[in-house]
Amino acid sequence: MSSFGSYLEEVNRRLGLPQPAKSRILLEIAADLRDLYELYRSRGLGEEEAEQRALEKIRLSDEAMGQLVRIHESPFRRWLAGLSGSSQSRLERAAFAAVLLFVLVMTGREVVAAPFLRAAGPFIWPILAFAAGAAAIALARAYALFVKKDHHIKRIRSGLDALLALSAASVLTAVFGLLLELYRSFGRSVSDVERTLLYSSDWLLRSSALITAGLLVAILVCIIWFLLYRKVVRIEQAEVGFLWEL
Repeated sequence: MSSFGSYLEEVNRRLGLPQPAKSRILLEIAADLRDLYELYRSRGLGEEEAEQRALEKIRLSDEAMGQLVRIHESPFRRWLAGLSGSSQSRLERAAFAAVLLFVLVMTGREVVAAPFLRAAGPFIWPILAFAAGAAAIALARAYALFVKKDHHIKRIRSGLDALLALSAASVLTAVFGLLLELYRSFGRSVSDVERTLLYSSDWLLRSSALITAGLLVAILVCIIWFLLYRKVVRIEQAEVGFLWEL
């Protein structure tokens, strides 16, 4: 497989992308080359012929290379790439840990308390379901990355996008619940003007509890995503370093 190194170096030179996007693409190409090589070998081809056939299938044209660059130059992907930078100081990491600890200590205990759950209303349950789903995904990915050490390039980012989706769903559910409760409160006030203040106070209580729960879940899920994402990027960059040694 070492003969693929020259082609990967060529792709590395031609690919005008910052890290870690470049490392990710190189690893995907290397994995595809390896899979094709094994396929052709299983069909009875010799080593050199299998390598040449794999390279012919994978070799990227200038147009395909340009499309890869455009895909990975979206603002969202650039933002993700910025998060993975290894230049963060110990002070920044300590501040990050302090924020996480503060959020957990100050709000975590209140959110799981029965009075808070009752105040948040029925929309708290889908938010808690999103939190449970995110916890299950995070535990599965943490086990795969840290314990099982399953670093296969085609599976290594599995679940990360789902965590971001669950975080967004938590916030959207809280906002939807807030607006729906506002609509209901307004309807009650129109039919019973004398109790408008009571309905408004009840809406404020429910909405504040619901928004707090939605934002807390979203923040915690994003923090978990960030930690897993950093681990994945470090693994990918280490794998790329290993490729150059082949």
